[in-house]
Amino acid sequence: TFDLAGVQFSNATPAAIPAIYVSGGAGTAIAGIGDCEIGTGFNPQMTIGNAAEIVQDTRIHDNKIVGAAASVPIAIGAGANNTQVIANVSRGSGATLPTDAGTGSNIALNIWGA
Repeated sequence: TFDLAGVQFSNATPAAIPAIYVSGGAGTAIAGIGDCEIGTGFNPQMTIGNAAEIVQDTRIHDNKIVGAAASVPIAIGAGANNTQVIANVSRGSGATLPTDAGTGSNIALNIWGA
């Protein structure tokens, strides 16, 4: 279980690493991430669960994500369940690109600018 709020991440040197990476280590990733600001230089900027992990009961809300056009703002791992990606704002990323919206997931109210 991972809870994070009120944090600013910045990286002046672009690197293919996420600012926030959540892995349960036992096949399941659970996260609550709100009110964070992620600056440029991360890709993806936020990764919840790796390719083999199920993402459960994750809520990503009210974050400001600033990235280059080619960056992925939020990547969600396989088999997401009860996951909410809501009310986040991004500048620079073309779109929100969760890898697996999953069952019972809500991906809405996001503003992703060019």
